[in-house]
Amino acid sequence: MTHEEFQKRYRYNPDSDRLGEGGFGEVFKAYDTYRDRWVAIKMSKVKPELESVRLKKEVELVNSLPAHPNIAFYEDCHSFKTFAGEYDFGILQFYESGNLMQLVKNVALTKLQKEGILRQLLDGLGFLHSQGIIHRDLKPQNILIVNRDGEYIPKITDFGISKKLDINKSSVFSNSLAGAGTLSYSSPEQLGTKSISKNTDLWSFGIITFWMLTGEHPFTTGQHTNTSEAGRAELFRQISSGQLPPSFGRVAPPWRTVIERCLITDPANRARNVQECLDIVEGKAVPKPPPPPPPQPEPDNSKTIIKPPAPEVDSKTAVYPLNSPEPLQSSMNIISNRSLVMIGVLLVVGIVTAILWLKNSNYTETVKSVSFKMISISGGTFAMGSNDDQPDEKPVHEVTINDFYIGQTEVTQALWVAVMGTNPSNFKGDNLPVETVSWDDIQVFISKLNEKTGKTYRLPTEAEWEYAAGGGVGPEWAGTNTESNIDNYVWYDAISNNTSHTVGTKLPNQFDLYDMSGNVFEWCSDWYGSDYYANSPQTNPKGASSGSSRVLRGGSWLGNASSCRVSSRSINAPGSRGSYCGFRLVCSF
Repeated sequence: MTHEEFQKRYRYNPDSDRLGEGGFGEVFKAYDTYRDRWVAIKMSKVKPELESVRLKKEVELVNSLPAHPNIAFYEDCHSFKTFAGEYDFGILQFYESGNLMQLVKNVALTKLQKEGILRQLLDGLGFLHSQGIIHRDLKPQNILIVNRDGEYIPKITDFGISKKLDINKSSVFSNSLAGAGTLSYSSPEQLGTKSISKNTDLWSFGIITFWMLTGEHPFTTGQHTNTSEAGRAELFRQISSGQLPPSFGRVAPPWRTVIERCLITDPANRARNVQECLDIVEGKAVPKPPPPPPPQPEPDNSKTIIKPPAPEVDSKTAVYPLNSPEPLQSSMNIISNRSLVMIGVLLVVGIVTAILWLKNSNYTETVKSVSFKMISISGGTFAMGSNDDQPDEKPVHEVTINDFYIGQTEVTQALWVAVMGTNPSNFKGDNLPVETVSWDDIQVFISKLNEKTGKTYRLPTEAEWEYAAGGGVGPEWAGTNTESNIDNYVWYDAISNNTSHTVGTKLPNQFDLYDMSGNVFEWCSDWYGSDYYANSPQTNPKGASSGSSRVLRGGSWLGNASSCRVSSRSINAPGSRGSYCGFRLVCSF
């Protein structure tokens, strides 16, 4: 099937028919005009450095399996090359009930219905593991739902980061994607990028079970975003604390025991496989608690401590140590010295890990002795746009952005030469921003840079650019709200002397980024579309699906102060060049 035939057969609007998106692609509701029915199309750009986890590989993996009622199989997969790159399109059945997250939100499920879904999820996981597959990203959004006359059938999907094992050799593996997955459902070994095994999925299942039966998550990122390093550290701290929240007291056996066995931080002591969980659910076996660590010599071992009976505890205020079958009040328990030491070690490890994560969040890349710094931006929600006189900046609308890295400065001429070998700029100087480069030129540069560094650099989306320029708090110019103060932050026509200037010579904004306002316009990845801007998705908008012009942001040495405002939008044809147009790099987490 050609791309033209594909577009003729499957009809959908990329703006209005988006069902969801993730790190590996987007999903759209589409109408199959050949069979007169609705389908779901998963679209994913092919990244050469991630060839092993491209969508086509996922489709081949899933469709190579025997049929199973709790696995969502693909109908077909097509690959097409476009001017923007190569894309895979996977065709799925359209599931009217959506995913498990949507089902729980929209339907008041009974206890029996919830338990039925959980039981079938175990069947699906057991099947995958029997085929030597670890899912590694099991979460409610990756569980599609069929409503069969009031019976809800879960179907596990999205195998984008799954790993097929050689089950004759080992059930454990580690690689560069071991830490991939969704933070709130990731196991401790994934958070620490350590080796994982089949019961890594059981940790995720334990989180899902806790959430379905209590309406809460046992571990959260607190006030931090789910994709930030600070959120990752807070989640790790909570896991390391050894306690489940008070809502655990509402869970009754046998699912209470399943949660306890799945949410054990040490995978060696966690439930070994799905069958162990099924045995608990069916009442066939009660698992023994994890064995205690071997005794260590202690100076006061001659004394025996007799533990008094535990007092009655109010389940509304109790906290529950992980892996303990009984509720305890931490202020009234007598805990052994060894337990205190172990908890202390876990806390110290969590704190030290968090400090290292936060300390090393930024990084510096070097190409042929030319270095550039990438700043870690924690995602968040901000008010995008302006209600001032410019119509294409209206209306102000709330947008949520995921974490990303962005260049501390605009790309310099030295870096361009290191990658491309020539310098197209009108104003020459190693530390001046490269300019007189088109959007199309930049795509060639980025492709070569990615080959040299092994990373996936790109242009920022318009929303990412505005969030970064505003420092997350949205001043009128990058770094300041006061027009009388902008000379300290911005190179614009009144002070630029009709030339660009060395990057980083003005004051930085709140994110420690230089020249977000002024110096040179910065190309963004988006096609320009005024209607799209006003009605864009609330999360990670990527611009119109097509157009004749690309977006530029930030103003330049040639423009007035107003054109350098954070919300100001400009456009140009992707093949156009000018001595006032440059760019800066972005890299996703």
